[in-house]
Amino acid sequence: MKHHFWTTFKSNYWLLRYSIIFGLLLWAIGVFSQQQTLLSGERTTEIVRRYSILYPQDWYFDSRLVNRKELTQWAWNLVNTKPLSAVGVADMRYILMEHNDVLPSITPVESEQLQYIDSTHTFQQYATVQHPVTAPLSNPKIYSRKPILRHFYRTPLFLYEVDDDAFTLRIQPILTGVLGSSELFENHRGIKVRASIDRKVWLETSFLESQSAFPTYLNQWINTFKTIPGQGLYKRYTSSLFGVSNGYDYLNAQANIQFNITRHIQGQFGYGQNPLGYGIRSLFLSDFANNYLYLKLNTRVWKFNYQNLFGELAAESANGKRGDDLLPKKYFAAHHLSINILPRLELGLYETVVFNRSRQFELQYLNPVILYRSVEHNLGSPDNVLLGLDASWILADQVRLYGQLILDEFRLKEIRANRGWWGNKSGWQLGLEYTNVAHIDHLDLQLEWNRVRPYTYAHRDSLSNYSHFFQPLAHPLGANFNEMLALINYRPLSAWTMSLKLAKINQGLDGPSENWGSNILLPYTTRQQDYGNLVGQGIDTDVFWGYFNIQFEFKPGLYLQAFYLHRNQKSSLVQQNESYFGVGICWNRLFQPVIL
Repeated sequence: MKHHFWTTFKSNYWLLRYSIIFGLLLWAIGVFSQQQTLLSGERTTEIVRRYSILYPQDWYFDSRLVNRKELTQWAWNLVNTKPLSAVGVADMRYILMEHNDVLPSITPVESEQLQYIDSTHTFQQYATVQHPVTAPLSNPKIYSRKPILRHFYRTPLFLYEVDDDAFTLRIQPILTGVLGSSELFENHRGIKVRASIDRKVWLETSFLESQSAFPTYLNQWINTFKTIPGQGLYKRYTSSLFGVSNGYDYLNAQANIQFNITRHIQGQFGYGQNPLGYGIRSLFLSDFANNYLYLKLNTRVWKFNYQNLFGELAAESANGKRGDDLLPKKYFAAHHLSINILPRLELGLYETVVFNRSRQFELQYLNPVILYRSVEHNLGSPDNVLLGLDASWILADQVRLYGQLILDEFRLKEIRANRGWWGNKSGWQLGLEYTNVAHIDHLDLQLEWNRVRPYTYAHRDSLSNYSHFFQPLAHPLGANFNEMLALINYRPLSAWTMSLKLAKINQGLDGPSENWGSNILLPYTTRQQDYGNLVGQGIDTDVFWGYFNIQFEFKPGLYLQAFYLHRNQKSSLVQQNESYFGVGICWNRLFQPVIL
């Protein structure tokens, strides 16, 4: 029959719905286990990264993967058991303040310390340790000296909070106001909310309403790709009050729900970003692209950490289109397996696939443990599969070496022939983090080298290339570049921070109607040549980018900021110099310019 019931299953659409329902049932069972949410927050992540180098025996895996209850226990142990400086105590104090809804339930003079229970240093358990009352912090719960109207800012970081057995709530305002030379302007206003139900289901959401006038180089990028890095739909903005004639108005919202499926498997369903890696950049998955819908599962057991990620992407940008048009959708599935083969050595394997199907998700990619390349091969190789390797090695409790290798496509025969075949698409990253340089407390250095061959991340069309909303999912530069980065950060006092970011970029750009492999949105079928492809081919372009920033935190989460930004670009077509001075007041969100 033409309308037979079973014809409704021809696109597997209902199977996908049943899979989601089944997953929600698993979630409903899982929430009865103890909930521990995953780490979020840029400043907390930076703090954990540096101390994971200084005290590697107390830490393992990427800091973004830790649940917040473990995080507060770790911070409380450090502040009570390690000889921290005054700035180090302030670091731990901030972690305890930001995550005070999951503080360790211990007396003020006790802490729980991880101790190995076997001779192979494989298994650990917490043991209660007594400490003198003279510890730097006598209580993990830190209260404000003078709450506002008794109910607001009872603790230093949160405007309002609720602590109950059935319900917890944390509310933070967000504000960034920046004025700079040459019309540079940023105005962000929003709110961040974190809550829990029965301390088993955790919810987090943020909303930001923004107006910005960007540096010239970023305006050129926006005009080319019709999108703002990390943002979605925008409209034009002008202001005679602030002298803005070429600005943008846009919204940004993120949200997620977090839950435990078992004791060692956590789940998260949300709308946001999921960066991977230790670097300033990431060749796997960065936070450069716009938010997207995702489901994430994280499994940590023994020496393994295994993360599954499933997401829905937009194949195009909505800017310049009619507001009632639905953007073409595409999907991606990714997994990352990390293993600590030695106490200070971590190795990882990454795999992802980007694909498009008419009115459905490819259900075969829902298998959380299979190799996606084998699935894609059996489907007829229609999709874009990338493989990656990464590593992290901590040396002498001060230095971390890290790296990533991404393989989009390659043939061993062509690599041996060394003929510059276009299909050998790959990239690599090498980095070094050095904490307390020359034994100067809180003087930290990070160096990084990124190199990506032409046409990497590109595919036949926008439905399968490695992008979302016309923004790269990995490195912001796309492909066909060499990049050297340096980051120097110094905190002489707990309230003062000075930082210097430098970037030296060489990239081959496209001329009119050309495709030399830097723009991942262009189909690789329009490439200029099959052989003789080299990094930097096309219009040879050199960029120097520098940013110096000094900030003063006069209240927890409230900053005064002053900065200088300089960029120089040279090529056979463009000679461009631009410099900007600026000042700002920032509340729970700092001004951070984009490196391009």
